[in-house]
Amino acid sequence: MRSCRKLARDRIPQIMEGNGGGPISRVLSAEETLEELRRKLMEEAAKFLKSGELDGLGDIVGLCRVLAAAIGRSEGELKLRRAEKARSNGALLGRILIGRG
Repeated sequence: MRSCRKLARDRIPQIMEGNGGGPISRVLSAEETLEELRRKLMEEAAKFLKSGELDGLGDIVGLCRVLAAAIGRSEGELKLRRAEKARSNGALLGRILIGRG
């Protein structure tokens, strides 16, 4: 049997049990959670870069919300920071590439 260790959505253990396979699971400490969320973000970003599918972007946005909470920030604060940055620097919508040389 294959060994696997990864951060899972909250309902996944129950879904797996319902399908006849009981996972080994535990609740992580705050420090472990942050580490695993960062790992999961990299995993989801790589999957999106490969597939280009909208579901992948949704997963990334959801992870950003959970990461904000994990560092003690609210979703509102995250939205405010994004808006402030867009106001001051723009929002990457102009498809502008800059360089030197």
